[in-house]
Amino acid sequence: PIDLAMAAWLALGATVAAPLGARMSARLSSANLRRAFGVMLVLVGIRLFLTHLPSGSWLAQPGVLGTVFEVGTGFVVGWLSGLLGVGGGTILVPILTLLFGVEQHHAQGVSLVMIIPTAIAGAWTHARLGHVDRRIVPPIAAGSVVAAIAAATVAGHLPAATLKICFGALLVWMGARFALQPAPAKQDGPRPKTEPVE
Repeated sequence: PIDLAMAAWLALGATVAAPLGARMSARLSSANLRRAFGVMLVLVGIRLFLTHLPSGSWLAQPGVLGTVFEVGTGFVVGWLSGLLGVGGGTILVPILTLLFGVEQHHAQGVSLVMIIPTAIAGAWTHARLGHVDRRIVPPIAAGSVVAAIAAATVAGHLPAATLKICFGALLVWMGARFALQPAPAKQDGPRPKTEPVE
């Protein structure tokens, strides 16, 4: 079963931080951060390939300390998600498996639960800043829902080790794209018609 309490504490930190990252993205050039983040994803992805190595549970502490770690982790994940425009699960799942000792299937379940309020908070802030092309949101959202359900069904039938390797491969691919194809520089020309939300 999904640890809903963990998902709630993670979501609390992430929901607070996602708008902060989104606002910062409007003021900072994130090219170097994207490169560093890409390298980190590649390294984490390679680490996930090494399934024979033990996973740690250093952040899985009892009581108040454990709650602080969960909220703090959510804050970091939400901030990066809002800043870079990446899904929080890309960052959270490896943290849960490698630092909290959560089993791969459960980590992905926790990630899917906590990302809902995180995505809403970050997307709302980006929309207010005029960063969202609302014309393409409905078809992408519909496709994402269908794909998420299908992927979750497939994942439930895969061994944890296989799932971890597949996820590691995804991280290496995404990390390479972040590192080698950083965001283009901001242009002074007219922006697309994406009116801020009042």
